[in-house]
Amino acid sequence: MTDTGDNFYSLVDAESAISGLEPEDLIKLRLFARSRLVFKSLELTEDELISEALTRTLEGARRWNKDLGILEHLIGTMRSIATDQRRTKQVKAEIFAEDVESQTENVFETIYPDASAILESEQSISIIFKAFEEDDHATVLIQGLFDGEKRRETLARTRMSEKEYGAARKRIFRKLVQMQEKGQI
Repeated sequence: MTDTGDNFYSLVDAESAISGLEPEDLIKLRLFARSRLVFKSLELTEDELISEALTRTLEGARRWNKDLGILEHLIGTMRSIATDQRRTKQVKAEIFAEDVESQTENVFETIYPDASAILESEQSISIIFKAFEEDDHATVLIQGLFDGEKRRETLARTRMSEKEYGAARKRIFRKLVQMQEKGQI
């Protein structure tokens, strides 16, 4: 890796690391993108979110810190993109409703562009949680992932050991890949 004199890898290093991503890494990126879109944003598809993270990294708009692996960097970039989009693209509408006595009150409601996408996402999440309902560690880990919790935060909150966390993560990953291959999610 090239030393750029600061705490960031060069664009050449980023390009090399990205081209060396394994299929397992790409699945992790896709699953993370899906979780971000479910809870944070409905404007981008999974592929668009991943592509935007890769583009920002390869163009140098989002520099890769030497303290992180490339997968952690790309996931952090996707998290940032989804959060930024949620902040800027969310539409607030003010709805006025008249009550029985003809008094008007303000009702604020967040309006999303595609209610069917929300329903489909909620159904996928429900299916995922149902698949792990007998596995307490996996359920806690999935909830933490959907909430954007980092590994150390989940470990601190649940008092789960590193070994238990790693084993649960592997079970989740294998099951999600199987479910995706079967078209269940």
